[in-house]
Amino acid sequence: MFKHKIIKYFFISALILFFLILLAILRLSYKPLDITYFSNAYPLVQKQMSELFDIKSKKVFLKVNVLKNELSLKASNVLLQDFNYKISNVKAKQALITFKITDIIKNKIETNNITIKQGGLDIYDLKEFVKVNQLANAKKKYAFNNIVFEEININIYEGNKKIAILSNCNLALSKNKDGIQINDLLIDSLVLKNSNTKDNLILNNLKLIQKNKHNYTFKIENIELQNKEAYSKNKYIKNLNKVLFKEIIFNYDSISFYTSIEGKVLLNNYTNSFFANGTIMNFKEFNGDLTVNIDKLPIFTLLENNIFLENKYNVNNISSILFSGMLTAAIKKNVFEKVGIKIFSKLNESDIFLKNLKNSTKIKIEDIALEGQFNKNIYEIKNLNINQDKQNLKINGKFYNNFKNFFLNIDADKIKFNKVNKFLNNSLESNLKYFDGISSINVEQIKNLKLNILKDNNNTNFNILNSDLENIKLVTRKKMKLDISSAKIIKKNRNIKLYSSDMKVEGELGSSYISSLSIFSDDYRKINSNIEVKSYISTNYKFLNFLLSEFNINKNFPKNLEGEVSGFLKISNKKNNGSYRYFFEGSLDNFNYIKTNNNDMPIVLNKFNGEVVLSNDLIKIEGNGAINGSQSDIKILVNKDSVLTATIDAQAKPSSFNFLGKYNFIQEGNSKLKISITKNMNTRKWKASFNANLFSNEIKVNFINFFKPINRRGTVSGELYFEDLDLIKVDKLDFLTEELLVSANLLFKGGG
Repeated sequence: MFKHKIIKYFFISALILFFLILLAILRLSYKPLDITYFSNAYPLVQKQMSELFDIKSKKVFLKVNVLKNELSLKASNVLLQDFNYKISNVKAKQALITFKITDIIKNKIETNNITIKQGGLDIYDLKEFVKVNQLANAKKKYAFNNIVFEEININIYEGNKKIAILSNCNLALSKNKDGIQINDLLIDSLVLKNSNTKDNLILNNLKLIQKNKHNYTFKIENIELQNKEAYSKNKYIKNLNKVLFKEIIFNYDSISFYTSIEGKVLLNNYTNSFFANGTIMNFKEFNGDLTVNIDKLPIFTLLENNIFLENKYNVNNISSILFSGMLTAAIKKNVFEKVGIKIFSKLNESDIFLKNLKNSTKIKIEDIALEGQFNKNIYEIKNLNINQDKQNLKINGKFYNNFKNFFLNIDADKIKFNKVNKFLNNSLESNLKYFDGISSINVEQIKNLKLNILKDNNNTNFNILNSDLENIKLVTRKKMKLDISSAKIIKKNRNIKLYSSDMKVEGELGSSYISSLSIFSDDYRKINSNIEVKSYISTNYKFLNFLLSEFNINKNFPKNLEGEVSGFLKISNKKNNGSYRYFFEGSLDNFNYIKTNNNDMPIVLNKFNGEVVLSNDLIKIEGNGAINGSQSDIKILVNKDSVLTATIDAQAKPSSFNFLGKYNFIQEGNSKLKISITKNMNTRKWKASFNANLFSNEIKVNFINFFKPINRRGTVSGELYFEDLDLIKVDKLDFLTEELLVSANLLFKGGG
């Protein structure tokens, strides 16, 4: 009986206890219970709570939902000092943490959901925070299924420097077998800070719009550049404050870190699209490629006016020059490693001129095309094309060492020399005045121009790889005018070459024609002592003498001759400060002796025509002319020792011997005369040996009353000695006929 009573009372007690527990559960389900006193009264529960999240809160409410198998802790004014070893100072106006009741019964404390509202937190060392192993460790220590941040401000630090600020952030994270995933994200403002340059990048209204497992798609309303310190210090760049990126779609793979970004960039009310793809490591380091499709971009509006004003130039209507094309870039660790650009201009109807402010000259710009590249601090112009349908100016080259060193290749189909020369402050003309004797240059135009400019620190080298000049007019300091129909100039380093098809020369000495001219020099700076000239020349004897004298060539040519000269001329001096070498081979036409004073020349040349070879070592002349009125075959040779020998074969008239005065016994008929002349060109004295057949002559010697009729044998020979133009003596004078023999030596007055 007693046993049954015990069972009865135990059953009743258990039923009452179950009923009380049920009432408590129903009470907690109906309304949260303030358990602040409970946590204070039960140190064990408090210890478990502090071990879980180190939560400090003024009030904590407990709510149980049996139907949802859920126990909730709701706290206000929460401070989680050590939420994660990389996350601290988690503050919230409200925090809600839920557990599964079944987990608690099993003594397994695993957070199901965490919601933090209207607060903030700090994240340190982002690189370490995002490492997978660290997240895995975090999951082991602080296990949860879902966490939601609403209206939270987040500060991200690298070391002790703040590198990012997230304002009014709404974030939902969930845990699955692959790790932690983002379910939702909305950020009003994300500021990325550069502690080195103090430049800020501001992302406005970043929102998660699509997710597929580990693939996320975000939309960003716009991105602003703020406090552009690096650009503001560049004296050539302006207007970057007006740059805005907008309508950005951002795709991200949380496993492979692959990223693609597309959007639009707004500059001065002109919109262009861009696309980038690559990888983002640690949420801050981008490696990949960028492409900007340029529709309309006023590039010149980014340049300060002083980029032109420093060189005294200006461009009118510069803001109306719009460019279209493409920009590509390779980015490594957030730095542009290689950038390529290919653009062309879209000029409006306004006239665009590049103006020289010094002399008001200007060049019209009709179109511009540019293809360039930046790679490892080297700026390369692959092709810059200006006015393609007219001058077709092409430029390519590279700039090094912050633009201190560079080389440029400049090509132009045709340019107006005088206009461009004046525009460049006469720099083209100064580079063409290699001869000191040139006082002015006028060129109608230059075709097929190819220039090369090389600057190495303070040394600048200007090369002309090709230039075809047309209608050139030169004036020398000696007032000679040179009219050249066309010429080609090539200059490489110190070497210069000039070619001309034909040239007309006018001056005090008359007119000359020069063709197939070529001038070479190994050092244009010393061109007077390092030069080679080749040409075909048609001129007069005086001009040839003048031309040779300009090169300090003085062969003591007779001054009292005139006539026409034509042939091939070569003058060279390749030994620096050595004497000039020259060579001329051609013809002499209509050469005549000119009487310069009252003295009569004993042997006078007229109407000579023949061939000539002139050089430093040799003078050779062969031809036919009239000597003292008698037609003669003449051969003249001057050797390297300056000894002249001449041979003359003539049909001599009696008057040809008048220089003998009263000793000229020939009265009628022509004689076969042969004369040999010898003269050292360095002395005044010279000798002429002669021999004449007198068969066809009439001879009369009055002082011995002798007469030889025609067609009777007779000869005369002798040696004539001269000093300059004066006959000094006659030696070995032999006069022989069938009836008479006279031998004599004659000495003339004044001969010594």
